[in-house]
Amino acid sequence: MILLNSIRSLIRRGVIKSILLILCLSLPLYSVASAPLAPSTPTADQFIFPVNVVKQRINLTITIPKTFKQIESGSPTLLEFIPVNDSDPYNWSEIITLRPFIGNGLSAQQIVEHVVESIKHRSRNFKLIERKIQKHELYEEVSALIVYNNGDRIELLYLYAAAGPYDSINVQYAKTLKSRTEIPSARNKIKAFLSKNVEMLRN
Repeated sequence: MILLNSIRSLIRRGVIKSILLILCLSLPLYSVASAPLAPSTPTADQFIFPVNVVKQRINLTITIPKTFKQIESGSPTLLEFIPVNDSDPYNWSEIITLRPFIGNGLSAQQIVEHVVESIKHRSRNFKLIERKIQKHELYEEVSALIVYNNGDRIELLYLYAAAGPYDSINVQYAKTLKSRTEIPSARNKIKAFLSKNVEMLRN
């Protein structure tokens, strides 16, 4: 409760402007003992996260375009990227967030539902646009698209989580809108990014 009151105070003072940062930091950290703090990075803009290492090694590969730059997240297990032209990390136009949970046993549904419910209670004019659940033999995928008002901002957020029996990864792509009429075009842009830059690999 003390932490929540402190966060609310920071929001009112304008220190924290992104509801997404609060939610990511409120989720449980993955076990440091079970995995290194940083993901494997074969290139400067590509990240590989484990999804299932039990029966078959399955990894999620995410490529961050060079049009995005990494910002300080305040957590070694949270990676955030905003457009290179955005000068204020708290007043971003778009933000990509990557958060792995290694050895925690969190399901993809648990991760997505946590973020959706948290934003629903902390925002105004919340709307769940779409939700999808895919269960595979060795892992599951859950996604959701939501729109809401965060202060004077309209934010469209696409949530994606993939999880095996022990490891999981949460990918978020949020974009600010001038009006809700921009939802279709913004959704297409986000999904085009995911289709091009997020890939499940089996080894």
